Amino acid sequence: MSLSLTGDTGRIGQLDVQRARADSAPDKSISALVVEYDNEIDAAAIDLQQIIIRKTGVVYMTFVLDTGCSTTLSSTEIHRVLNDMQPSTIRIRGFKGTQREPGLKHGRAYMYALSADPKQPGTPVAFSVDTVKSINHNLYSITEAFETQGFDVHLQHNGFSGLIKTDENGNEQRIPAHYDWDSHQWLIHAAIAADYNTVRNAGLEAEQRIAESIDCNSTEAQESVYLALPDQISVIVDRRGVVTMRDDDHITSIDVDALITLVEALNAADDSEDSDKSLELVAENISKFDTA
Repeated sequence: MSLSLTGDTGRIGQLDVQRARADSAPDKSISALVVEYDNEIDAAAIDLQQIIIRKTGVVYMTFVLDTGCSTTLSSTEIHRVLNDMQPSTIRIRGFKGTQREPGLKHGRAYMYALSADPKQPGTPVAFSVDTVKSINHNLYSITEAFETQGFDVHLQHNGFSGLIKTDENGNEQRIPAHYDWDSHQWLIHAAIAADYNTVRNAGLEAEQRIAESIDCNSTEAQESVYLALPDQISVIVDRRGVVTMRDDDHITSIDVDALITLVEALNAADDSEDSDKSLELVAENISKFDTA
């Protein structure tokens, strides 16, 4: 978690957290994945469009888990990986008032819903889908998954959330879902391909990229911490390394290890008969500070 120390020492222990947003706008085929940490306060958004290395024969899409539609619906982007594609026979109401919108194509594909938990990764799952010319969000039908495919629905605050079923061979199939606090929706971020092996490889690689991003960037959750001055000093000394302190229009970066060495040098200068050499050491360590 990144630590931003302010000059306001009057507010002790106040925590101001900005919720990370999934940005599920329709202009993004796959939106950001929101990761929440164990303390249930911190969250960070991982831009999947940026970190995923796209594979030939794979599309990456975000679906909203939907209880209102009886079939899974998506944009036409999925056409290039559909098997057995044929004209859709459905007509959808709800996009344009009472007017019914015809479906375009119907087909089947494999999806690998991406997980942020390495202990419970996604798995390849076969599914059917109908495409629509104008759709605000891709919709994954809970009704179809529950009634036709036999998935159980698990949506919870702690632990795995998504859809789970056990096949005839005793293998567990998982479709992880992630809650977007901004839009109040459960989202599925998925790699989709025409065959099992292609989607499995794409899904595993994407999850590896997610895991690496979490490891590298979990310190970047949006957080401001207000601490009393003694607590600020304690945190700075404990953290070591380089600490950035900010006020409204100024940023100061301090090498804490150099600062500690400086304090030790000043103490040595007070006790030493050869104070000139000690002061040269002080000056040398002051030069290590980097202020912007």
